[in-house]
Amino acid sequence: MNTQRIKIVEHNGKKVHIIDYSHISVVSEFVKVVALVDAFNEEQINAGRKDFLILSDLTKSFIYGEAMDALKKSGAKIKPYTKKTALLGITGGKSVLLKAANTLLNLNIKPFDNATEALNWLTE
Repeated sequence: MNTQRIKIVEHNGKKVHIIDYSHISVVSEFVKVVALVDAFNEEQINAGRKDFLILSDLTKSFIYGEAMDALKKSGAKIKPYTKKTALLGITGGKSVLLKAANTLLNLNIKPFDNATEALNWLTE
């Protein structure tokens, strides 16, 4: 599996899934990355991992249409196994959508300006 955009790092003694959705402007490319993430997550779940800590980088990506649908479906699959999610690259309209999603769906997702702050929050 091509996992250039997916890795697990250790921070403060805890494992964090890093998902790089950054700089994707073509919907089909975004959907391909979501499919890779789904397969990776399924492997982790099958290996007995749960309580995922996730850092997703959405910097300079455009999520709409089929890409938004794929991301929602992927999030629904992983939600039971996810403890916390941090996001990078959430600005402007994306931040309004995130606030609405957190409220409506009772999610534990928080935006950050840099990876260090995000990793510290995830592992505190």
